[in-house]
This record gives sequence, structure tokens and C-alpha cells, in this order.
Amino acid sequence: MVANADADLIPLVTRNQNFSDIMDHTLPTDIVAMSALVRPDDVKYQSVDDLKTARIGTFTDPRFLLEHAELQTAEITRITDHDALIFALENNEIDAIVGATEKLARTGISERFRAIEAPDFALTRTIGLRSGLGFVRERLNAVIPVYHLSNDYIALRNKYFGPEVYWSAKRLSFVLGTISAAFLLLLGSFLWQRNHQRKLIFVQQEQDFERQRAHSTTLGKLVAELELANREQAEFTYSISHDLKSPTNTIKMLISELEDEQNISADVKSVLSDMKVTNRRMAQLIEDVLHYSRIVEGSAQFEPVNCNALVDDIIVDLASDIASAKAKVTRHPLPDFHGHPMQLRILFQNLIANAVKFRAPDRPPVIKIMGKSMPGCVMISVCDNGIGIAEEHRERVFGMFNRLHIQTEYEGTGLGLSMCRRVVSNHSGEIVAKPRPGGGTIFEITFEEAPDAKAD
Repeated sequence: MVANADADLIPLVTRNQNFSDIMDHTLPTDIVAMSALVRPDDVKYQSVDDLKTARIGTFTDPRFLLEHAELQTAEITRITDHDALIFALENNEIDAIVGATEKLARTGISERFRAIEAPDFALTRTIGLRSGLGFVRERLNAVIPVYHLSNDYIALRNKYFGPEVYWSAKRLSFVLGTISAAFLLLLGSFLWQRNHQRKLIFVQQEQDFERQRAHSTTLGKLVAELELANREQAEFTYSISHDLKSPTNTIKMLISELEDEQNISADVKSVLSDMKVTNRRMAQLIEDVLHYSRIVEGSAQFEPVNCNALVDDIIVDLASDIASAKAKVTRHPLPDFHGHPMQLRILFQNLIANAVKFRAPDRPPVIKIMGKSMPGCVMISVCDNGIGIAEEHRERVFGMFNRLHIQTEYEGTGLGLSMCRRVVSNHSGEIVAKPRPGGGTIFEITFEEAPDAKAD
């Protein structure tokens, strides 16, 4: 030791009272501000003096802390991982965390625990000298400030005490590589699934239409077009429905010719009658599909529509059905707006015809068509006192070919309300079915007041 003249100089010691009593010191070569953190609910430790017998965790070399007078009798454990250091304090494996204030703040540890009172708690490093070497001390004191400003010292400070760079090149490369690999894996899986799904759909379509190829040249042509061009559903539906009109007309003609035959039995006539009804139903279905496909596929210019005149014309067209059902149809004043007249005619004609058709057996139909203008939109409702729609079916009725009743109860193809929803969608609107108090249904339609110039 310097005090016993075994050595004249110790390159670096922590300046404390014990060393100051036995040796001389130069100016500080390094001053590290320290902090002591404890659990917020731990009232046992209020100052650094209370840590003399505590279990302390630190990032720093324990020998470095032990040079401090207040910590020489403490049990100090070095824990280099900051998550493990936090875990140890939270789980009572240590009593306190001691470390450089700057590093504890940088890692976020100081924000999670209570700092105990520690005025001027710092580790001061100096060069220790044997007493009597004042001239050496002065020469060193003249050099030390200059060294603190040198590039070598700054480089060492940045290396050992500068901010930790979390996104190092290695870590960044690893993260980017992982993200890239995950993205490529997900992309490959998505593309494979989509391709597999397309293959399944294509195979199913090919099987369905292959069975009909031998019986219909037109259907065979549509299958080939589907394989080559993957046409949209609306185009395909329109083509097949249009071409099926010819076979149904031929069947109708053949049935009529057979009915004209003189030598046929009553049973045969009954069968022909059933065939005629079935063929008529098929023809109606094809016609509805054609209407629907035109609505889906067509894009038409919008124009001002006189809704009052349009609904009045529809009531005249349905006069026979209305009179047969002893129905009362009331049209209140309706607002005018831009739309497509043909599509709007299909919409209101289906709603009014349904209100007449689906009537309650114990009361004559009463149908009201009302409307009003609101900020940014137009609302029109068709209200009836018919059989109503159960709550669980109010959305289902708008699906294609969805029927809630058997054919013998109410005729129809199940496309009417599907066409209504499509027309409303083309006009950027919304249609909903609501229950009417006392029985029946209210179809509430909302149109934008100024839709786009063309339907979707």
C-alpha cells in the first residue's frame, strides 16, 4: 500500500474517506453518479446508509461498488440482464438495485422503483499517491483535464458508458430476416391456398357442365368459355338463362301439340297439364334470372325519376291482381330523385306484388307506399298487413332462390327480393325488412339523394 511505502502510486482508486486518510489524491479522473432503487412499498431502506447489510443487485462489477464506504459490507451480486435484475427485485431475491444513474434511466429501471435518498451518491475515481509526492500530484493534475478532452478519452467514454445501441446490425439483420421469412411463408401459403381453391372450383364446374355437354351445344360453349376466360358470374348467368328460353318454348309447343291429339286418355291429359305448369314455372324462373342478370351486369345512366307517376303506372299494371285479392293500395306523395327508371320499376313492382301475394287469410290486403326526403338521402317504405316475416328470416328473404313457403302455397321463384336488393345496391342505397305493428311487413328503402351518374 501507498501508506506503507510499498508503492508510490496506485493508478486508479475510488475516493472515499478510508483512502483519503492514508493517501494523497489527484484530481478525479472519472465521476459516476449513482442511484439506489428499492421496491416502492419497502420502507426499510430510506438512505444509502441503510444498504450496509442489504442484498444488492447491479450491472457493475461488484468490486467497483465495494470500494464505496457505504457498500463495503453489503452483499453485492452482478446481474447483467436488466429484465433479470428487475425480476430479482420484484420477487424479493435482492433488496435494492445500485448502478449508474444514467444507465438505470436509459434502461427504464429507475421509472419502476423508488429511489432512496442519496445526496451526492457517486463513485469518484482518482490516482492515489503516497504522501509527500506533491510535485507528482501537481504534474498529474496538470495533465488530467487535458486528457479528459482528448479523443482517446471520449472514445473510451462512448465505448463503455455511451448509450446502448439496441438495434445493432446483427440484431437488425436477424429481425428483418425473420420478418422476410415469415412474410414469404404467409405469401406462399396464401397463393397456394388460392390456387388450390381455384382448382377445386374449376374442377367442380367442369364436372357439372361436362354432364350437359352431350345434350346442349350452347351449354358446352359456355363451359369452354368458362375454362378459357373465367367469365364473371353475371355474364354466365345471363347467357345460360337466355339460351334456356328456347328449350322451354319448344317444350311448351310440344305439350300444346300433344293436348290437341284426340286419342289420349284422361291420365295422359293430367300428366300434360302438370308438365305445362312445371314448364311455365321454369319459364318464369328463367325470366327472373334474366331480369336479375341484367340488373347485376348492366350499367345505365341515371336520370330524374318521377316516383309518383312510376308507382301509379305499376298499380295500374297490377290492377287485376289487386282487384282479385280485394286489396287496397294507397300511394302517398313520394319524393323525386335521380335513378334508373327500369330498375326502379322492377323494385316497386316486386314489393307491391309481394304485398298482394303474401296476404293474411283473415283480412284483405292494405298496402301503403310512403316516402320522405331527409338530409342527404330519400326514404321510401312499402307497408302491408300480410303474413309478415319471422325475425330469423328477415335477412334470408333477400337471398337468391330463398323461399319461405312451398310452391303450392305461394307461387314464385325466390328471386324477387334478390332483385330488389340489387336495384337498391345499384343506387347506393339500403333495403331492410321490419315488422309492422299488428301484423305485416314494412320494407324500408333508403337512397342517396345524389348517387353516382352510373349504377355499379
